[in-house]
Amino acid sequence: MLFYLLFVICCSQFSTAQDCASPSFNFVSHVNPEELDLTTPPGTVVASFPVENVKSVRGYTNDKDTLYLDVRLSGTELQFFTTEHFPKYEEQEILLQILLQAVYTCTSTEKRGIYRQSFKLANNHAPKFLLDNYRAQVPLPLPKNFDISPFLADGKGVGARDIDLVNNSVAFTITDNNYIYVESLPVQDDPKEFKAILRLKDQVLKMPDILTLTVTATDQGVPPKASQVNVVIEPDITIIYDDPPAFKETFVNVTIDKNLLIKLELIPGTKTDDVQYSVDGPDAHYFKRSVWSNNTGLDLELINLEVLPATKGYLNIVKFQQSSTWKRFFPCCI
Repeated sequence: MLFYLLFVICCSQFSTAQDCASPSFNFVSHVNPEELDLTTPPGTVVASFPVENVKSVRGYTNDKDTLYLDVRLSGTELQFFTTEHFPKYEEQEILLQILLQAVYTCTSTEKRGIYRQSFKLANNHAPKFLLDNYRAQVPLPLPKNFDISPFLADGKGVGARDIDLVNNSVAFTITDNNYIYVESLPVQDDPKEFKAILRLKDQVLKMPDILTLTVTATDQGVPPKASQVNVVIEPDITIIYDDPPAFKETFVNVTIDKNLLIKLELIPGTKTDDVQYSVDGPDAHYFKRSVWSNNTGLDLELINLEVLPATKGYLNIVKFQQSSTWKRFFPCCI
């Protein structure tokens, strides 16, 4: 009986001696207290531990997960190192910690465990626009607050990504101008992507042939980082828009005398060759109409003051103009 007990004790001690062992590493679950810099190049050993009775080791992840950290056995040292995929971690992932699963083949058994690696969180990257520049050709006229995104980047609009793991919310600004303001929106399907919504400040009938603006994307890091891109907007010249003909004065109040001559002029830029003028109202027959040779206005001359009835204290007429482009009438009251 004594021999049997000694045999069992010796076998148990021998088995324990052949199991994976380390004075500083927990094979089942180990957390590295040192944070890993996300700018660490691939192939860098981030942690190492002396081990005994380890014949081999293999790191793995779930089927579709990328292996950003791996583990190897170098003599009697267990080494955890960055793989060739590690530089893409910030771009592709959002978790603040890597979990590496490993299988350790010991002299007499096998162990499975998890290695946890946290990161040194910093503002490593400025937002990056999805394109180097943007260009839009827009039809005019367009209403106030119109979003011109459908005319930029094949309908995708202006966008930027900030791949930092924290504080990567992006705010957009735009150079001071008379036409466009910008709003900042997150992209629903990508927490690292943000969209700049470019809207019209007011209704735009005409704009310069080329409008060049600078959009700035600034993140919320400490300190913040920013990047810029040029946005060029031009009107679609295949769509011709003319301002409707309109008088400079829409209400004229003058004193009646025998030399009364009223000059009515169109607002510059609203004149077209086919503008037509007409005079209407209860007192229109007291005036003679003379259209200017360049068609930009006309004179209304009182025909004869003496023919006015003695009871006539005022004259009331309405002057209209229209063109073939604008079928509506645009009046001036006198």
